[in-house]
Amino acid sequence: KYGPTRGTASPTHLRATGTRGGKPLAQGWRIHLVDGHRMTVQPYRLAPEHKLFGKTTLAIEMFDKNSEPIDTLVTDPLTRDRASFTFELDEGIARRVYDLILWYRKAP
Repeated sequence: KYGPTRGTASPTHLRATGTRGGKPLAQGWRIHLVDGHRMTVQPYRLAPEHKLFGKTTLAIEMFDKNSEPIDTLVTDPLTRDRASFTFELDEGIARRVYDLILWYRKAP
């Protein structure tokens, strides 16, 4: 699920989700835990073009069953050709992951 799309949400997050003006960067994200320690991140219906390509990253906040934050992963800047990522997780962290929240962030 995405982080908030109003209130404290950043302008980048609002534009990338399509909440504020225009189409979303992607219709959604497919995130899988593979082999108990590898997290794969793939866009679902990535936009053919978007003004935020190259200017935005995706932050993946991981939470345990008690909604306590565990860790945050951040992708490289998203582009049409580079929107799928794989992260190696420590097994201790991977075992605890119960929920995720996705945020779009302005790339550094």
